[in-house]
Amino acid sequence: MADYSRYIQELQQQTQPLADEGQAEKALSILNAALEKKASDTHLYALILELRGTLYYQFDHLDYALQDFQRALSTLAQGPEDHQTAGSIYSSLGATHHALGNMEKTIECWHQAIRHYQENDPPLLIDTATTSNNLGFLHRDAGDLDAAENCFLRALQILHGELGKYDAFTATVYCNLGSLYQKAGFLNQAKEMHQTSLTIRNKMLGKAHPDTAQSHNNMALLLMELGEYDEARSHIETALKSFGSLGSDYEEDFQAVRANYTDLLHEIGEYELADELESKHT
Repeated sequence: MADYSRYIQELQQQTQPLADEGQAEKALSILNAALEKKASDTHLYALILELRGTLYYQFDHLDYALQDFQRALSTLAQGPEDHQTAGSIYSSLGATHHALGNMEKTIECWHQAIRHYQENDPPLLIDTATTSNNLGFLHRDAGDLDAAENCFLRALQILHGELGKYDAFTATVYCNLGSLYQKAGFLNQAKEMHQTSLTIRNKMLGKAHPDTAQSHNNMALLLMELGEYDEARSHIETALKSFGSLGSDYEEDFQAVRANYTDLLHEIGEYELADELESKHT
């Protein structure tokens, strides 16, 4: 199988800056010309269709994106198996269905993506973990908590083997599991997952990182649910201080944590401090 990576990279270098500047027509014209020129090479044609579909997705032309990804898969199937490309296109197709609100189609496509990632030689394990993590959210939102747990655990197992425990992505999946267990009412398991995520983020990202601040907020909310208010207060004050130091880009996060802090103060009977906090931000 020919290596088309350089040609596709050159197309990306030509079109992405135009797309970032909002010049969709110019970017699309380059890809349309490439499709016309490479129509006889089915594999390369499929790759260009994938690239154009990604551009349509970026500009929220979801129906066109859907058509291009579907055509790319049909075209790709005419040649030798390319599990990596097929997995990538199925992943993008699933994301497009997700944006259109087609959850069943999204799940179907992402399972197909995982199948191709696993059948690749060697298996594409990080891609498998990423897609499994995304599937976990879908199953969680659909109320299938067992399926969600299986997806998050599968991702976590892969990440432990490939990246190790102390990695930002691994910490994210621990966080996702914590939120899932909390939603299911398994609060002790949730506490373990959130604490592990916080420990990793403190070590790998530092105390001032927004993800670390979010982990403190997650711990605070869980501890409030457990009735462990003193420890919850410590975590939420840390989160509030961190988001407050991160500037206007994190104002929404700061306000959300402030509201949680106010709720905590009401819960423990510190009404004057809660009212004072609210008056400062009204």
